[in-house]
Amino acid sequence: MGAAPLYALYDQHGLLRCLGSDGEACEAYASLFGLAPGSWSVMQESGATALDRPTRSGSSS
Repeated sequence: MGAAPLYALYDQHGLLRCLGSDGEACEAYASLFGLAPGSWSVMQESGATALDRPTRSGSSS
């Protein structure tokens, strides 16, 4: 059985704001700390080293 995926929340400046195994928790972090819609992105780890696949991003819709 493989390891649980990791999710990372980055702000518009590329700063890592949250890292964990729950993507929804990363989204909740963005809401809790008032990150503006469109100013953040949640990415899922792909493979052993890279966080390069956006899964969700803040939007105004």
